Amino acid sequence: MPLHQKDLNGPHNDPCTEIIRIFGHEIKDLFHSKNPDLNRVEDTLSRFAEALTRSDLCYHDNLELDPHVNQIAQWAAHLCGFLETQVAQGKLKLEESSYFREIVRIGHQEGQIGGIQPQSKVCFIGCGSTPVTALCLAEAFGCQITCVDIDTKSLAAAESFLRSSSKTSFRFSLPDSQVDLSNFTHIFLTGLVPDKDRYLAQIAPSLKPGGKVIMRYGTGLKSLFTFPLPVIDTEVWQVVRLLEPPGNFFNTAFLEKV
Repeated sequence: MPLHQKDLNGPHNDPCTEIIRIFGHEIKDLFHSKNPDLNRVEDTLSRFAEALTRSDLCYHDNLELDPHVNQIAQWAAHLCGFLETQVAQGKLKLEESSYFREIVRIGHQEGQIGGIQPQSKVCFIGCGSTPVTALCLAEAFGCQITCVDIDTKSLAAAESFLRSSSKTSFRFSLPDSQVDLSNFTHIFLTGLVPDKDRYLAQIAPSLKPGGKVIMRYGTGLKSLFTFPLPVIDTEVWQVVRLLEPPGNFFNTAFLEKV
C-alpha cells in the first residue's frame, strides 16, 4: 500500500519528517521481531523505497532527526539482509518482489553507464547473501565477477544462490583474503557498505589508472536506505558522473582512477 499524503499529516506538518517517523516505527518493530513476517517486510521495504523517490520531498540535516536517520538506515540494512536470506533459501522469488525487480532495473542502468563489457573483471564488494545486482551484471554483460563480503555466512549463501541461479562462473572472497585489485577493471561498492571513504583509500593504491569504481550512495531521504557519498579525493579519482535520478531509491557515483 503506497504512502499517501494523508498518512503524513501529523503534529510536525512536515511530510519528510513524518516519513522518517512513520517508517522508523515500522522498521524498528520488524527489526526487533524474532520472527518477522516475510510479506510484511517486503511490503514495508517496497513502500519505504517508493517514499524515498518522492521528488517533492527533501531532507535537510536536522540535529533532532539525524540520530534517528542513522539508526533507521542500520535497521533497514538488516531487513534487506533478511529479505536476501529468504531469497537464498527459496522462500521468496526474485520476480515476485518489487524491491528486487527495482534492484535489477537499476543494476542494468549502472552497468551500461559504467562501461561494463564481456571482458570486464568486476570486484563486487558487499555482495550480501543474495547478490542480485552481481547476477544481473553477469548475465546482461557477460563479465567476470568476484563477490566479496565480510560475513562468511553471507558469502556461503551468495555462492549457493548464484550457483543455483546462473550458469555463469563467479568467484568468492573475504576482504582479508588479499584480493589483488590490480586485476580488476571495475570495483562495485554496494549501498549498504559503510565507511566508503576507507574502502576508496584501500582501493586506490592497487587499482590501475583508468580503473573504475561504481559506488551506490544516498542523499537526502535516500540516506535512510544507503550510506552517504564520502568526500572524493580529486587528485586520485575523477568523478565521471553522479547518477541521482528521482525514480531510483539510491544514487550511484561513477569514478575513474587518475
